[in-house]
Amino acid sequence: MLSAQSVFINEIHYDNSGGDVNEGWEIAGPAGTDLSCYDIILYNGGNNLQYSTTSLSGTIDDEGCGYGAIWFAHSSIQNGGPDGIALYNTCTSTLVQFLSYEGSFTAGDGVANGVTSTNIGVVEGSSTGTTESLQLTGNGTTYTDFAWQSPAASTNGTINTGQDFCSCSGPVAEPTNEASALTVGNIACVSAQITWTNGADATNTLVVMSSSPITGTPTDGTAYNASGGFGSGDQLNAGEYVVYNGSGTSVNISNLVAGTTYYISVFEYNGALANCEENYLTGGITTSFTTLTGCTTTTPQISSILYNSCNGSNEGIDEIFTFSTGSDGIPVDSIVVDYPGATPGDYCNTTCGSNTNVNNPTYVNDLNNLAGCTVFAYADPIPPNSEVMVFTGNPPSTVLDYSSQCGASNLPIYVLFNNNTSTTGRFANGANTPRELIVSFGSGMSDTVSYIGTSQAVTDGATVNFDAAGNPTYFISNSCVYPLPIELLYFNAEILNENCLINWSTASERNNDYYVIEKSYDGINFVPIGKVLGNGNSSQQINYSFTDFDFNSGIVYYRLKQHDFDGGFQYSYAIKVFNSNSSIFYSEMGIYINFDTKNNQNYTVNIYNINGQLIKSQSTNGKEIIDWKHKGFFIVEIPELQLRRKIVCY
Repeated sequence: MLSAQSVFINEIHYDNSGGDVNEGWEIAGPAGTDLSCYDIILYNGGNNLQYSTTSLSGTIDDEGCGYGAIWFAHSSIQNGGPDGIALYNTCTSTLVQFLSYEGSFTAGDGVANGVTSTNIGVVEGSSTGTTESLQLTGNGTTYTDFAWQSPAASTNGTINTGQDFCSCSGPVAEPTNEASALTVGNIACVSAQITWTNGADATNTLVVMSSSPITGTPTDGTAYNASGGFGSGDQLNAGEYVVYNGSGTSVNISNLVAGTTYYISVFEYNGALANCEENYLTGGITTSFTTLTGCTTTTPQISSILYNSCNGSNEGIDEIFTFSTGSDGIPVDSIVVDYPGATPGDYCNTTCGSNTNVNNPTYVNDLNNLAGCTVFAYADPIPPNSEVMVFTGNPPSTVLDYSSQCGASNLPIYVLFNNNTSTTGRFANGANTPRELIVSFGSGMSDTVSYIGTSQAVTDGATVNFDAAGNPTYFISNSCVYPLPIELLYFNAEILNENCLINWSTASERNNDYYVIEKSYDGINFVPIGKVLGNGNSSQQINYSFTDFDFNSGIVYYRLKQHDFDGGFQYSYAIKVFNSNSSIFYSEMGIYINFDTKNNQNYTVNIYNINGQLIKSQSTNGKEIIDWKHKGFFIVEIPELQLRRKIVCY
């Protein structure tokens, strides 16, 4: 169904006389709309192929009601069809409208730009003359045909044939049935979901919300802009915000305040032509609810990416990423996924064309049968404080075993499937440079993570987890069972009595066998220095520690390599520790250098002037007095320790 506020084909004019005289189409919509993103595509019903594409331009003028129309001449509109005409948004790759005329158009091979059999269904009535027209009427689903009373303009511009787009005969008939079954669910600290049942004879519903009892009522002949982010929609009275306006039966509300009571009123109305036909039933039904208290407000976070499919070459349909919703519920239509690279583009449900996020009940059921318990579910909106798994195919072909998740405290895991059958990967498992995944969750919330595919062996099951700060942890599941990540609460180190104490803690564990502690002096090449046993499966916080008794001066890096019972493993992010037990200073004898060299490594001393020019370079055993006659500011560097000091020589 087309909204009266959408850009749409208002009229199409074609000439059955064979003269192709004054043919073209009229585009209508909100005044001021720039049409440079739109194409008109003509289709031949005889072979189901597009034969003409016209890129539109110009701006829709105001005809006195905030809307208008603009005429485009075109002298080769086929007729005697059936034939078809499509309005296509090239900026969002979206089919906006399809109209079949001169009979029933059947979609078939060769029809492109998103036109499918589900778009076909508008059929012209009987002919009324050799020069004919179809015009949009009512709510955008019905077209009437009529003969022109006067010739249309022969050049692009505004025409006045047919019906006046802005003509308004006033409000239509008022509904007689109120909405019913008004309920509020998924109540959290800052969000909630409102549901209702529409009145039997109403075409639209207006939902108003306020933090005080609602006293206002909507005005007939007035269109109200709505927003699910409380405080952003139009107001009936001060503080009484419109949160929904449409023909649906639910809305997810965000931007609320914890511990606050909110009031809701629902009004049914009829009318499609905005700011003209609206006729509200102003009795309305009401309810109220109070948001939760004592919880922490959190935002959605991307938590994991399976960037190398467990199914060989079927990367595009078998890769996965996960995210947590935070303290707000998230409507599926609010989610926009921007995968790395120029292709395949965004996935969403409003402006991404055929790249949509869908429910697949059959595959959800298959996953749960394989697990032997209910692990996965679908919900819209997705509840607050939930884990969500997004599959890049619909359905993916990989059989994944989630039986280890049965009984987990965070179930169910909510799922979405990209409406995608391409085996071209959404991610890149051989990328040597950072690749970004960006997900927008609506209400101004988004998260971005970055990973490097070659940080892990390029093999099936390569995965990266992310902590709240976006730090990556790479691992491989050798059995191609995709586990939820072990949640690392913290990982740090401190120097105690010339040794280094390494501490870490987990919030939950699955299949955790043991940890290997690894050490590096350059942050790239790591070697194992110890092992600590894990705790298998746990939903409680567990603390771990390990002491490095061979701790050297300068900068040292540590990371954890966590091993599963099935042979899989994952790396934590690396932490950097600096031992300040070193001395570099200037005296009358020269530049004095003193640090420990427990590992018998060769070290270099580089001395630079303030402009970055290298003045002197020599090896050192860790204890050195360098003869120095220069005066001024200098930088002394020990590159093997990543140690730099600024000194003043006088």
